[in-house]
Amino acid sequence: MTKLSDIVKRKKESKSNFFFGKIASLCEEYWNKALGKEYNVIIKNSEDIKQEIDFGSLKFPKSFIIENAKEIAEYIVIPKQEKFPSEIKISNLAELSKYFEIKQKIEIPKSFDIKNLKDIPSIKFPENLKKLSFKKTEEILSKLVKEFALARKAKRDEVFIKNKDPKEYIPVRIVDKRGTDFIESFGSAILALPDEVGQLNASKIRINPATEEKQDTIIGNQTDGDQKTQLIDSSKINYSVQNPLPSDGDSVYEKDLDISNITKVGWTGTVEDLFGCPHDSAGIYNDTTTNPKILYIPFCRTVYLNAIGLGCNISGKTFSNVKIEFIGSDGTVRSTYDNSSNNTKYGTRLYSFAPTACVGIKLYFATANTDVGLTNITIQKETAVRSRLQGLKPDGTVTDFSATTAGNFKCSIEELENDVSVNSNTQLKITPYSPSGLDMGGRIFDILTGEYKGLQFNAESPQICSQDYLLAMSEGDITGHTSFAKFGRVIGVNNLLVDIWDGEGGTASQYVFPPSAIQFNVVSTSANDDLGNTGIEKIMIVGLDANYAEQTEEVTMNGTAAVTTTKSFLRINSCYATQAGSAGVAIGKITIKNTTNTITYSAINIGLTACRTLVYTVPAGKTLYLTSITVASGAGGNALKLNAVTFTPKYRVFGSTVFIPAGEFLSLNNEIARPLEVPGKFTEKTDIKMSVQGDYDSGGTVCIGAVRGWLESNN
Repeated sequence: MTKLSDIVKRKKESKSNFFFGKIASLCEEYWNKALGKEYNVIIKNSEDIKQEIDFGSLKFPKSFIIENAKEIAEYIVIPKQEKFPSEIKISNLAELSKYFEIKQKIEIPKSFDIKNLKDIPSIKFPENLKKLSFKKTEEILSKLVKEFALARKAKRDEVFIKNKDPKEYIPVRIVDKRGTDFIESFGSAILALPDEVGQLNASKIRINPATEEKQDTIIGNQTDGDQKTQLIDSSKINYSVQNPLPSDGDSVYEKDLDISNITKVGWTGTVEDLFGCPHDSAGIYNDTTTNPKILYIPFCRTVYLNAIGLGCNISGKTFSNVKIEFIGSDGTVRSTYDNSSNNTKYGTRLYSFAPTACVGIKLYFATANTDVGLTNITIQKETAVRSRLQGLKPDGTVTDFSATTAGNFKCSIEELENDVSVNSNTQLKITPYSPSGLDMGGRIFDILTGEYKGLQFNAESPQICSQDYLLAMSEGDITGHTSFAKFGRVIGVNNLLVDIWDGEGGTASQYVFPPSAIQFNVVSTSANDDLGNTGIEKIMIVGLDANYAEQTEEVTMNGTAAVTTTKSFLRINSCYATQAGSAGVAIGKITIKNTTNTITYSAINIGLTACRTLVYTVPAGKTLYLTSITVASGAGGNALKLNAVTFTPKYRVFGSTVFIPAGEFLSLNNEIARPLEVPGKFTEKTDIKMSVQGDYDSGGTVCIGAVRGWLESNN
């Protein structure tokens, strides 16, 4: 509840000018609007009250004591009351007199007694007084102030002159339409808010604010709504073609140049002029003999370039031998476009290149000519555009087009041109073409000749020639396939198990494989097996290295003196003569042994040119297929001896120590040739040999064995 002392304090602070002047008319006007005529409060004798009470020296106590306030409140707060209290007593009139200065001095009795209250008829307070309160008045005034603030803000927004930088304010004098100052006082702001505001010149004539003219100049040729506007940048420079608004364009402008760091030694003229109108540019020129002539143009920021155009319309001047370096942020050359070998003199030329990012370009004119000049340069920027393609489907919906993994546009048969199918795109009509553009038709590619070949017809039938697989392989028509043949001989076979190979001194024995990759000694029992002599001069050793890869080494014979190989061999698959003297064969027995000459691994017997060893290891990366096996036995010497001999081909896979039989053949002085319906397959690094054993302890039988097939590369 508002205290009476607070109300008086507000009145005192406002004083008579506020309270009895404008507030009276304002309250009357807005109370009428808000509450209606029936709630008017009219103070008619305010002047009389003002004369009787001296508000200037008025001092109220902190509070008045009204002892029967509770009874009085019943008539004000509670709408309905029937009786007054029986007595109202004011006992502090003497104290009140200290605070009221009454011009006509009178004696105030200590107390008033009203004893006939019972005779006063019962009355009711008027309804309008019951509803009247200072709280309501405050709400109305608060609402009015808010409405005024909103109206004032709206008018302010209408006349606010916005600058690029709020700090660059424009001092204006706000007036109404009549030229009267717009005073933002409480009263005039509410009661006389102007409908139109503007700027005045020195003669107090309203002018258009958006103009280049000074404020004291009247723009006579402008009418309302027709304003002249000039945009400027933060340096107060007018925006123009060469000083555009801050939005990127398709080329480098003068504003993009780092002018203070341009380097143009030997050049006369202003580089900035090259980026203006070529017809208005005086251009630049270099009449020195310096070679090359260099012009460095840095930018204010990184740009992405794809072309540079040069032009010159200076009489007697051209340019040639151009090289362009693109400079990075650290000053290094990021990439180069070199046309410096082109001596043609140009007046205009566009140099296109792959998109390149840089902070400057360095132009080289690699010529000693004294007539080099330029009047304009255009530096084109690269613009990256990401697009999204969509299509309208037959059902009316829109869908995105997709791309392949390689980034190509996907296309199905139904999107191709007409006549690509005869059955509603179920099958596609195609015409095969060779890489050279030849219509292949029904031709087939020949991998040997690299040509596309077709069929020949005779009486409307194609001529067909069927070639045997092994024959084609033998002729080299099948890539990665090599024909294979291996044979061996052993003398003096009896009832002991031996291998078919040329053993020590021709004696039958079992073959021993090298334990690891080792070097060999090659030696003959005859001095004639020597370079320049009658016997074998050179032999070729064919074998495998430590990784089972194929390798060879040619050895020059030195007769009975051993020659050590330079390479190490894990296996010997074959050896044969590559060069011989007049005899054409080995004069002595040639052996291949370890370097301690204790174990023989291969040999070429007297009168022969190659070893007879039926021992073989499949090289790494190869597979051996055997298609036939042949064995034969016969009595040795002059006597006919019957010796039943068993031939056993064997194999040992890589990593194993056991030889496995692959079959057996029994021969009694005869020959057996056995083709294999299903070729035998032996994988890489497999050891193969053929063993033989007779049933007669001194038979002296000669045995021969042979296998055939092909080697196939695993890849």
